[in-house]
Amino acid sequence: TLVNYVEEILPDGETYNVEQNLTNVTSSYKESTIAAGAKLAATLTTDSDHTIQTPTVTMNGQDVTASAWNSTDGTVTIESVTGDVIITAAATANA
Repeated sequence: TLVNYVEEILPDGETYNVEQNLTNVTSSYKESTIAAGAKLAATLTTDSDHTIQTPTVTMNGQDVTASAWNSTDGTVTIESVTGDVIITAAATANA
């Protein structure tokens, strides 16, 4: 099966780093690592009276913001993590 195949090609217990660089933003994802192949889901919320700017999301050095960021509900979702993830987000004060 596909699941067995994926389990064979992924090293047992491999994890990737998750780095979050947040300014006036908090994330629901609190871990600093994630298992290879796992789904990463994070909701980004701003401090009160702030508006989030479009964050950047990279995985394994590649920009995946377009597929990972949902501006409608403020979530970052990566269905299957295949490398280190860096989420950078900032919110600016409302005028």
